[in-house]
Amino acid sequence: MEGLVESWVRTYESLEPYANDCPSSGSSVVHIAARHGLTKLLSCLLLDTGKVDIDAKDEYGRTPLSYAAENGHEAVVKILLDTGKAVVKMLLNTGKVNIDARDIYSQTPLLWATANRHEAVVKILLDTGKVDIDARDTEFGLTPLLRAAAGGHEAVVQILLDTGKVDVDARDEYGWTPLSGAAAGGHEAVVKMLLGNAGVQPTRTDRLGRTALFLASRMGHHNVVRVLLADGRTLPEAKDWRGSTPLFAAVRNGHAEVAELLLPAAGTAIEDQDGFGRTLIWWARRTGNSRVLQLLVQQAERTSSPIHDNAAPPETVSAPFISYSAWCDACTLSIPESCGYSCRICLGGGFCLCAECFDRGIGCLDPSHALPLRSSESAYDAFLRTASG
Repeated sequence: MEGLVESWVRTYESLEPYANDCPSSGSSVVHIAARHGLTKLLSCLLLDTGKVDIDAKDEYGRTPLSYAAENGHEAVVKILLDTGKAVVKMLLNTGKVNIDARDIYSQTPLLWATANRHEAVVKILLDTGKVDIDARDTEFGLTPLLRAAAGGHEAVVQILLDTGKVDVDARDEYGWTPLSGAAAGGHEAVVKMLLGNAGVQPTRTDRLGRTALFLASRMGHHNVVRVLLADGRTLPEAKDWRGSTPLFAAVRNGHAEVAELLLPAAGTAIEDQDGFGRTLIWWARRTGNSRVLQLLVQQAERTSSPIHDNAAPPETVSAPFISYSAWCDACTLSIPESCGYSCRICLGGGFCLCAECFDRGIGCLDPSHALPLRSSESAYDAFLRTASG
C-alpha cells in the first residue's frame, strides 16, 4: 500500500498542471491523504494502524487536519456521503489530533476552513466542543468570525453566530470588528445578520475612531449605508481622528449616492470644518465632482447655511476613487500605486498616508516611527487579503 502511495506521489508531481500544488517537503502519507481526500487510504492505512503521528507538521508547520480543513472538504464530504465520514471527521475521531494546531502562518484549521467557506467542516470542528472559536491569527488578530464577515461568507457567519459563544465584537489589530469588515467589504446580508445580534454595537470605532458607517461611506457601499442608518443606534455624525464624519469620507471620494443618504442627518453641519480646516463644499470643489457639489449646495440652501470663504480651493485636483487601491488613513483618498507612505508597525502594519498628507506633516500614531515611501497597503486591503485566506 505504501508503495502505491509513493508511486502516486511521483506521478502527481510529474503533472505540470498540478506543479504548484505538490506536497511540500516533510509531508507524510497522512498529509497527502488528508490534503487530497483519499479517504479509503486514510481509513485503511493510517487510522487502523495507529502507527502514524496524526499531528506531524511539514515544513510549513501544517498538520494533516490543517490541509483537510483548507482543501476540498465539500468535495470530500460529497464523495463520502455513503460512508458518513469526511477526512476531517476521521482525523478528529482518533482523539489524538490537536484541533487548534497552528502552522507557520499562525492559522488554525478553523481559520483555514472559515477562509475557504467550508461550512460543513466548520460545523464538524465546532461540534467537537474543543475548538477555540475565537482563536486569532498572530499577524492581524483576525478571528474566524472577523474573517468570515470581511469575506462576505454568509453561511459561515451564521454558523458561528448560532453557537452563541463567538465574540461578535472582537477587534483585530486595526480595531475593526466583524461589522467593520462586513461594512467595508459591502456585504449587506452579513451586516444585517450582525446587526440582528444584540451583542453587536454599530457605534464601535476602530483605532482611528471610525465606525462601520464611516467605512461603508468611504467605500461607497450605499446599500450598507442605508442598512446602518436604519439602525437607531448608528451615529452618522461621529468623527474620526482627523475630525471627519462619514459624510466627509463620502464627499471626498465622490460617492454621490452615499452623500445623498447621509445629508438629511447632517443638517446645518454642512458648514462644519474637518481636522484639515476644510468644509464639505471645499472638498467637492477640489475633487471636481459636480454631482456631489450640487447636492451640498442644495443642502446649504435648504438649511440657510453659509458657504465659507475657504470653500474655494486653489485648484481642482482629480482624485479618482479606486476601490482596490490603498487609501490614506488621514484624508481617506485613494493612493496611486507606489506613491504612498506606510508604517509597518502601526495598526498591524496597515497604516498608510498619501503624499499630500505626509507633506502636511501628518504622521502615523507614533511620531518615532519612520514612514518610507513605497507601495502602500491600506487597512481595507490587508483585512480583505487575509480574510480571503
